[in-house]
Amino acid sequence: MEAFSIKAIKEKIKLKAEKNNSHNILKTFKEEGLLTVGSLKTALEFALISGRDCLAEPPFSGLLHMLQLNAWHGLKKRARIRIPESAALIGVADAQGLLQPDEVFIQIRRDNFKIVDDMKKALIKQLLDDQTEIITGNVLITRNPCTHPGDLRVLKAVDKPELRHLVNVVVFSTLGDRPSCQMMAGGDLDGDVYFVSWDR
Repeated sequence: MEAFSIKAIKEKIKLKAEKNNSHNILKTFKEEGLLTVGSLKTALEFALISGRDCLAEPPFSGLLHMLQLNAWHGLKKRARIRIPESAALIGVADAQGLLQPDEVFIQIRRDNFKIVDDMKKALIKQLLDDQTEIITGNVLITRNPCTHPGDLRVLKAVDKPELRHLVNVVVFSTLGDRPSCQMMAGGDLDGDVYFVSWDR
């Protein structure tokens, strides 16, 4: 049995690429057990290097289509787009029953939402500096990720001194016929993350 060697596999693929046979390149990846998204990208690179018209060949046109769908899926599920005056917060319940229906309590530390070069200095600064901001007024809230426009809710953020020990969470009311969090794609308060924006 041959020893596993990336260099040896690459040499095999280069030889098959020189023969201008796209089926052979993909077959080599399959034989070596390397059919992953990363290896398929490598196979495509080898085909392009060999001068093949990848769009004209079914194996590679299908591969390009699959890679495009994978990129779109990555954007939809993992894209991080910075939006000013907003945060992604874990939802918790108001156990004391202080908030009225359609009210929330939000208190944040602004430093937690900044991109910094030196994380160690930022953590020390956060421990020494206990400056928080309480958000009040209308806020836009949805369960993260939001997949339907009907999952967006405009709720009223209020200040409740009894809840000021809660930081970097969104506190939902437990009063009313139906919890606000449940109206957002059936969300609950067992660790769900909610996107909150208070940008005017």
